[in-house]
Amino acid sequence: MKESAMKSNKASVLAINGGSSSIKFVLYQTGGPLERRLYGKIDRIGLSDARLSFTDVLANQSDERMIDAPNHVACVPLLVELLEKKTGVSAVSAIGHRVVHGGPRYREPRPHRRAERHRPLAGSIHVQPGS
Repeated sequence: MKESAMKSNKASVLAINGGSSSIKFVLYQTGGPLERRLYGKIDRIGLSDARLSFTDVLANQSDERMIDAPNHVACVPLLVELLEKKTGVSAVSAIGHRVVHGGPRYREPRPHRRAERHRPLAGSIHVQPGS
């Protein structure tokens, strides 16, 4: 397995879909047509048989392992470690998260145009571009 096969200085976008007991993720390389480089999931969060599974597209390698994930917060360092090992965290220039809760105000899909409404969420993001 070539750990450095995917490390690159090219910018990447991390897409995250957090559910009640899982986190799915895809890392896309930018700079042309989006290329899926790494994808996977952490599932059964909060249970004793939580697991991380992922596929490294460039290395043509998949892996699955049991992890200690008592909650979603505990998954963040695991995901950051995986990204660092496979790509270098500094390559992540943007993170997108699928948000599914419109309440009574939003009933149709729509892009976030007023990110300042969600400024309190920024405190929970610990991966800074270029760090």
